[in-house]
Formats: sequence, C-alpha cells, structure tokens
Amino acid sequence: MPYADVERQTLFFVACIPIRYAIASVFLLAPLYRAYVTLRVLGAYAFFTAANFVYYAVLTARGQYCTGGFGGKVWWTRLRYLHILLWTAAGLAAVLGRTWAGWILVTDTTIGLSGGIARYSTGARL
Repeated sequence: MPYADVERQTLFFVACIPIRYAIASVFLLAPLYRAYVTLRVLGAYAFFTAANFVYYAVLTARGQYCTGGFGGKVWWTRLRYLHILLWTAAGLAAVLGRTWAGWILVTDTTIGLSGGIARYSTGARL
C-alpha cells in the first residue's frame, strides 16, 4: 500500500532512521558483553544486507526498481553505492572481530539522515 508523501517522510524519520541506529547500537554493544561470536554473526548479517542493496542497485540500473519500501519514488539512488560500501566494510570489520564495526553503521545512518533532511527540506534527489 503506497503512503502519502507526508507519511513516507514521517516513516523515514521515526522508523527507518531509528531502526538503523538501533542496528548500529547492537554492533557496538556486542563487544562490551564479550559477544565476539555474536559480532561475527552480525558481520554475516551486514554482508547479507549489503548483498540485498547490490541486488536493488542492479534492478534500479536496469530500470526495474523505482519504488521504495514505503511506496514512493526512490530518491537515494546515488547514496545506495555508499550504503553498499559502508555495510560491506562493517560486515568485514565485524567478521574480523573489530569492535569499531558499529561506528561504520553509525556513519552510514548519519549520512542517510543527512540525505533525508536534504531531500525533505529542499527536494534534492540524491
């Protein structure tokens, strides 16, 4: 079911961004509890997520995917490549047991938040 523009904007800021920060927090908290195996599993999750982003990037490049998860036009197409790079880097760092892997996802989410602010305040298509 497609949402109205204002609903998509609200969902982006109150659902998408907080969930992404929560995922980054899990990556950051795992080493504090000496859950290094969990960190490696999270790394596998990050690789899977990055692969999913690659899949959608290919579909978008072929003109087969133009609608986002909330039913609106995809405005973050150019940011998707950075998104893929950062999630892949976080996955690699986590699999290698690097406790700072979550900071890569914090960076990714902050870039996404900045992109959302630019999009919804100026209409920029990123």
